[in-house]
Amino acid sequence: LQTTLKKWQEARARAEGRQEALRFPVFWLAISDFYGHTLTQALEQATPLEPLETAPPQRTTPPSHWPQAQTPPQWLQPLFEDYLELVNAFQSAPTPRTRLLAFLDLAYFIHQASFHPDGDTMLYAAHPRASLALLCHYLHLPQNQKMLAELRQTYRWLQTRSGSMGLLRFRDAITHLLWDVFLRQHGFSRGGALKVIFQIPDFQDKRSDYWVEVRFHYRSAYELHGWRAREKAEALGWMLSSLFVYPEELGLGTPLWKLQSRRKKK
Repeated sequence: LQTTLKKWQEARARAEGRQEALRFPVFWLAISDFYGHTLTQALEQATPLEPLETAPPQRTTPPSHWPQAQTPPQWLQPLFEDYLELVNAFQSAPTPRTRLLAFLDLAYFIHQASFHPDGDTMLYAAHPRASLALLCHYLHLPQNQKMLAELRQTYRWLQTRSGSMGLLRFRDAITHLLWDVFLRQHGFSRGGALKVIFQIPDFQDKRSDYWVEVRFHYRSAYELHGWRAREKAEALGWMLSSLFVYPEELGLGTPLWKLQSRRKKK
């Protein structure tokens, strides 16, 4: 019983770490308490599930290069253990199917760290610091150092040509960054079940920014339906978009608009 209660206390601590206090009370009740009692009588004996005694989460902005440290910031610790389990599950996946599923689970978890429905990002448009912190840590893992170096090199290449690059060439360069650097490192290739489209907005579009749309081949989408295929496609799209939307936070380079403003000032 104590082991089970501790697990639920840890789950409550993780939930409160994402959105501060829960909006509902949590109680526990042993199955034996139902014997010889009506449901109402049994529920009257329920015991409140007390939270774990932990330090309150800090609301300061984490440093951009936190991955260099071994220990995550206090406010991120409730998510960190589950995040590492998903990283290990992806790295040890034995088949292409389990590898894709594990990768989508990881992308979904990183995305939901900030974009869950009751989070500050979704409710109050807060900066997605938890998702970016986890993604930054993932990019800086020792096994991803080759990929990280190639991402930085590609981004520097984009910076040096940003003033003279046409729209089609820019789209082709970003597509190479997504497929030939990031997704290839994870064992995925073009022409299969995964469809990754770098979207350029038109003047009539509702969206005015560059973004990545992810789709699954219809057979894969059917197989992944029980694993929230649409939500995980959206999560992977956010992860890929973040490579050029948040380069500074992820340690990839200086945003193109900042680089251009410095050049004009000189």
